[in-house]
Amino acid sequence: MAGASLHRIELIGRLVRDPVFSTTSNGKDKAEFTLVTDDGSRENPKATYHQITTWEKLANNCAQYCHKGQLVRIEGRINYGGQQIVEQDQNGRDVKKTIYQYQAGITANQVLFLSSPNSNSNGGGSGDSMPDFHS
Repeated sequence: MAGASLHRIELIGRLVRDPVFSTTSNGKDKAEFTLVTDDGSRENPKATYHQITTWEKLANNCAQYCHKGQLVRIEGRINYGGQQIVEQDQNGRDVKKTIYQYQAGITANQVLFLSSPNSNSNGGGSGDSMPDFHS
């Protein structure tokens, strides 16, 4: 399997709140939202929150059609970002200890609606065909 690689994530969950739409300084449209999933355990389910980012046409579609509580399927890739924090002593001088803080986010390249915005059922809404958006 030398040379083979795959970097993809698929999630099914509900939007915690409506997407936040913005345009970057470079003029690219961006929509961000939080998706909550659970581990499938019936006794003590554990919720996990995922920060999702969409771009351009997909961002416009998500901002217009995705709403809080809606069940969606996301396909995309995980992005890791981080920042280096240099601690300072009492006199404001940098000390040698450096702390790295990392966070993960997901850039979606596909969003499939599994329920209508007002549906809280797990079964996929009213049975109507839901749009499938790709970047």
